[in-house]
Amino acid sequence: MSAFALARLFNRQPATVSNSIIINFSCKTEEQIQQIYAKVLKLADADEYAPGHRDEGFYAGYFRYSERNKRNAFVLG
Repeated sequence: MSAFALARLFNRQPATVSNSIIINFSCKTEEQIQQIYAKVLKLADADEYAPGHRDEGFYAGYFRYSERNKRNAFVLG
């Protein structure tokens, strides 16, 4: 499944090269997100927000790669 979404920036900061694009990885379980997040930290990439519940029905962990673009792993439900 593919999707494209536009939304306001969650942190309410101005859009910049490192604060506007998020590549998302859809997961089936919270455990998958925790595993991805742990692997990312092992690879020495930057922590952004530890996995947790963000909004009702939305569980996600955020991290950045060396080029500073944000990624997130999430599960809905």
